[in-house]
Amino acid sequence: MVFNNQAKENFSEINISYIKANDNYPIWEKYDDFGRSYYGVSHFWHVNPNVSSDTDLSWAEWDGNEVNISFENIDLLEQKYIEAIGIIKSWKIQLTKFTGSKFRICLSYDNGDLMDEEDRVYSFTLRFWKKRDNSELITEIDNFDQPVIIDYCE
Repeated sequence: MVFNNQAKENFSEINISYIKANDNYPIWEKYDDFGRSYYGVSHFWHVNPNVSSDTDLSWAEWDGNEVNISFENIDLLEQKYIEAIGIIKSWKIQLTKFTGSKFRICLSYDNGDLMDEEDRVYSFTLRFWKKRDNSELITEIDNFDQPVIIDYCE
């Protein structure tokens, strides 16, 4: 896992070695109308798989594969982080069955600082996508304002 500077400050000291895989989000593989495979989790955020032949499937996966873990009490931060890491561990295991493919898993944290204090919600957002055609969707994680962790599944 690669942590940006903000993620190092917030999460690098938490021991994640004992965390078990959380299998509540199984990954599936489907094919679009042009025979190209794409990968998803849950309901794929209702993204339409009937895309044009020039649609970048990695970006479609980025848009469709979002799992959000939100909470209102900051005291739950470590517990929710551990929950998110469990999902990452499960996804890494599941993605190994798609041999010859490289995937990226992204975990970001939002501290809700743009909301009014009484409406404040904290959240972790997880996404994954297949790396295609020697391109990266995220090339520099230190450019993000929020904590970001990328796991390269190769």
